[in-house]
Amino acid sequence: SSCMFKKPVKQASSNPLGGKETKKLRGDILKKFDISEGVLDSFFSAKDKLNIVKLSEPHPQALVYCNEDEPYFCDLSGKGSLFPTIYAIWKCPTLLPALPIQAPVSKFVVNGADLMLPGVAVGVEGCVVRTPEDLPDFDKGDLMLIYCVGNPMPFAIGDMLMSKKDAISSGMKGKCMRVLHTYRDSLWESGSSLAPPGFLSAPADSGAWVEPVEGGGDPSSAAGLTQGEEKKEDKNDKAEKKQEEAAMEKKMETLAVDSPANEKSKGNAWGSLSPDDMAYAMLLCAIKTRIQPSDLPCETSKFLANFMQPVLPEGMKLDFKQTSYKQLGKFLTAMEKKKILKCKKVFGQECVSEVNKEHKDVVAYEPVEESGGGGGADARSSSKSSKPSIIEGFKPNNNLVPILGGTKDTFYTEEQVVDRIKAYGDANKLLEDGKIKVDECMISNLYVKFKEEERPALGSFITIEKCLDHMKQQMTDWHSVEIDGQQHIKKGKPQKVSITVEDRQGGRKAATIIRNLESMSIDPDAFAKLVQKKFSTSASVAPLPGKNETRVEVNLQGNLLHDMEEFLQKEYKVTQDFIILTDKTKK
Repeated sequence: SSCMFKKPVKQASSNPLGGKETKKLRGDILKKFDISEGVLDSFFSAKDKLNIVKLSEPHPQALVYCNEDEPYFCDLSGKGSLFPTIYAIWKCPTLLPALPIQAPVSKFVVNGADLMLPGVAVGVEGCVVRTPEDLPDFDKGDLMLIYCVGNPMPFAIGDMLMSKKDAISSGMKGKCMRVLHTYRDSLWESGSSLAPPGFLSAPADSGAWVEPVEGGGDPSSAAGLTQGEEKKEDKNDKAEKKQEEAAMEKKMETLAVDSPANEKSKGNAWGSLSPDDMAYAMLLCAIKTRIQPSDLPCETSKFLANFMQPVLPEGMKLDFKQTSYKQLGKFLTAMEKKKILKCKKVFGQECVSEVNKEHKDVVAYEPVEESGGGGGADARSSSKSSKPSIIEGFKPNNNLVPILGGTKDTFYTEEQVVDRIKAYGDANKLLEDGKIKVDECMISNLYVKFKEEERPALGSFITIEKCLDHMKQQMTDWHSVEIDGQQHIKKGKPQKVSITVEDRQGGRKAATIIRNLESMSIDPDAFAKLVQKKFSTSASVAPLPGKNETRVEVNLQGNLLHDMEEFLQKEYKVTQDFIILTDKTKK
């Protein structure tokens, strides 16, 4: 076995990294891995206080660079031989090219074996690699990732012992990779041990990542929340636990007999439940229909707002002060004791880290098929059933409100502004031959910021078009995106979805970058997850560079330029007019 971190990691020292050293480290990473600063910022920014950990075991010369105690990069020799840890790879799965392997092989890789060519998945069901020529290009000494067919999220990294050309000429036989670091090794265990969005796992003894982890916590507990050691409790805690569980079992019996989920023929029965029963039913419904592994860990307050509350019909809301728990935190603690979920602190925030979809109460629960505000499984669908309707418009400043009516937050199309101008002129008897007479109100509001030589004289007539042009100078651009009857008002002019493909690592691999999904009201995280599964590729979401930038970009491994164009048109009904394609791989 050559696994570099099979033995426990022991620290020789841990020291803060200075500003100059951090800047040099960032430069080395940007140069070696050919990533954007936005992607690097997702690991650590130039202002983050990093720690450099020197190891005493298992590699005395190794240096590990950590942010908030999470290891992101390791220098095995201490002389610049950097490679990303599993945590960095999980934040950016497109950081390096990846080899697919067959699920049973993963057990041996995680246990420390090097990768043999017969274990590489070529021509197997569910794999995009049909022939050895379809594998990503690589040379001897290149760093590459490993992922399982059916689970695009990588779980190991190593350096290649041969080139792609040599691998093909060998008939796909022999050892091809020296494995450096894997999920579940001691370097991984030195971090938070939290699973990433999209990661799939299986019971610890199977070694094959083919079953989903129902939660975002420690993947080693994938067999279910009932496994693993529980914290020792004193007698009072155990007595309290038994009382709470007995009370909850009684509540669940009531729900099983007369649950809103089982009363479809009687209509909506949510309102007939007691506050305690409603809270429990909301949780069961959310776990069964809304929560996915990629959603966790999730801050407890967001867990209520994003998953539990939306399962109720529109207009209905649960106030936890009306329940016997009084607080959401106490309710979640009771549910944790019942083994329906797990909570833990992540970066100082209390989070729901796992949910147990195999719990008997969750399995027995039948969600209500609500219309309107209810959640349900379909509420999570990323696809749009109708073509987005995009309308350009404006919002006025306060000076224009006396003329246009409404408020400074009212959204107007250009046609609506013209109608309001005409309505104002008609109400004040200012219209004549398609022109409007400038009155005192217009001088003191519309033209208050105009230079004297640009301001029309009081009592003069101007065209409606000119009045419109003067108003637009004091209005901000906004636009409306309407999808499936839901209107989203956004600031600025509508931006087209940008799809760009560019070379990486000197042309040996390609990456596809998608920006401005938000302009079409498409959730980038949900989009990345859907594309990752549908196209069996690695996908990551990274913030765009810029201090005040709030948008993100989706990075995909491989040249998917036209695939993404077709996917956006088919699944999201985004028309060609709102898609820009750029191919930077062409010489």
